[in-house]
Amino acid sequence: METLLHGGSEDMARPVSEIAEIIRTDAAGVIPVEAAPSPIRLDVLTRAIDSVIPTATYDGVEFLHAPEFETELTRLVHGNLAALH
Repeated sequence: METLLHGGSEDMARPVSEIAEIIRTDAAGVIPVEAAPSPIRLDVLTRAIDSVIPTATYDGVEFLHAPEFETELTRLVHGNLAALH
């Protein structure tokens, strides 16, 4: 999150599909294959996060740097992935 808020990174400059693939590849050792999210699910999640952060920045929301904002983004992802089971 800090990388996104403070200048971004090379990974975030990539197309969303490439970022989703990085997440899928990195998750391979953490998430069992049978529970792995589909490419479509990863694309939707990645696009959701990729939209929320810039929108919050553009809107100048006061909670942009608040830990609760990061927590809610994490819950969004966890909740979506938990629905796989």
